Amino acid sequence: RGVETMTRFLNVATGRGKLGPLETNRLIQEMATTALWSPRLAASRVQVPAEGLRALKNLRATDPALRLASQQIASDLVKYTGGIIGFLTFLKMSGLAEVEVNPLSSDFGKIKVGGTRLDLWAGFQQPLRYTAQAIMGKSKPITTKGFKDVPRDETMGKFLRSKLAPGPVGVGATFLPEDTPLSGLSGG
Repeated sequence: RGVETMTRFLNVATGRGKLGPLETNRLIQEMATTALWSPRLAASRVQVPAEGLRALKNLRATDPALRLASQQIASDLVKYTGGIIGFLTFLKMSGLAEVEVNPLSSDFGKIKVGGTRLDLWAGFQQPLRYTAQAIMGKSKPITTKGFKDVPRDETMGKFLRSKLAPGPVGVGATFLPEDTPLSGLSGG
């Protein structure tokens, strides 16, 4: 079970997430790939934290191979997260760059030097940020001070829009009115 656990983690950590039932039907898989921007990558960004939780659960497993794989996974995730947080903290405290620490901002966890933003999170920041915004019903605009109330369905619409391939985004912008419950799909 240790090899299976490590293989599953390495697949999702490198962007090859599992698509569940979509993987058995080639036509549906191709349709998903046409509609969504890299569905395996999007799935993997949710599955990596799930693998981390699974590893924590198995740290005391009786199977030595599973226990060792779980320890390695937990260690890798802590090192990755801690390394980025440490580097961002150093940059912020040294004054070398600005770093946004509020998860309601689209700049959350990004390095800002002048007008340039660098994202070290490899796609893990967006689901966390959208989740925080949906829970709070607010966002922190980067152009103004303070917070803006944002309907939760609009936040989820923007998240879904961010996962669409360029073609469907253009279609949504053309055909969806801006005041739909998923107004984020229309770019509004």
